[in-house]
Amino acid sequence: MKTIATTLKDLCILDIRFCSKISNAGLFTVAKYCKKLKLVEVGNVQFPANLLSLVEGRGIKVKKGAPEAQTNHKQFANLGPSGADLMDGILFEIDETMAHRLK
Repeated sequence: MKTIATTLKDLCILDIRFCSKISNAGLFTVAKYCKKLKLVEVGNVQFPANLLSLVEGRGIKVKKGAPEAQTNHKQFANLGPSGADLMDGILFEIDETMAHRLK
């Protein structure tokens, strides 16, 4: 999360719905340094209410609850310990590429 926060200053949307290993400090760091961030999708990942309030206080919408259209992330876990991380990286790159095209 530190790398995201310090290198992706133009990040607008962060989807961490299936990322159960994101720490409170990681979410805080991204909210602090990504000044253009407008939406964080946390799904059912649990973060303290005071942290989510702080994020929202920075003008970032926090979307909670089950995703409307779930992807089958469990199938990527079968790829090995880095399978889900690899898929997240691919999806992240797609999102970043699309964001550049929208500019």
